[in-house]
Amino acid sequence: SPAPTNCVDPNGAKLVNTTDAGYDADPLPIVLTFESDDGTSVEFLFVQNILDETIDRVFIKYLNEDTFESECDQLIDVSNGDSAPFSAGCVAGYTPVVIYVYTGENWPSENCEACDIPDSLIDFNVYYFEVPCETECIDPTAAPTTSPTSGPTSG
Repeated sequence: SPAPTNCVDPNGAKLVNTTDAGYDADPLPIVLTFESDDGTSVEFLFVQNILDETIDRVFIKYLNEDTFESECDQLIDVSNGDSAPFSAGCVAGYTPVVIYVYTGENWPSENCEACDIPDSLIDFNVYYFEVPCETECIDPTAAPTTSPTSGPTSG
């Protein structure tokens, strides 16, 4: 089979969509830490590098690695640089991870409601990521770095 044409960074995730127009996902808030050999699960860290200040509430939506049902975990008062580990199930070579960031006083009391888009987008942003579960990218260091020359060269 041909090599994948759209390889993603095996150490991170791909930003798919966001309500935060100024956000560039650099650095990535999701760091891949483990892939299962059979591609059915993945472990990752959420790293709060989205905002410089402490975020009141962060909710992480991901697939439970045993049931493949959506889970919604709440993190409270998340400072810049704080991290939390997650294990997620994979479907079709990736797992969706959605980060819901609430920076004001208005957040849902129920976790299941927090992992949906609220009626009002005030003090709120959402970030949709795809985390790779099977990285089949060719090692870029295996390719020659320079073209061969027609004759001997001296160094």
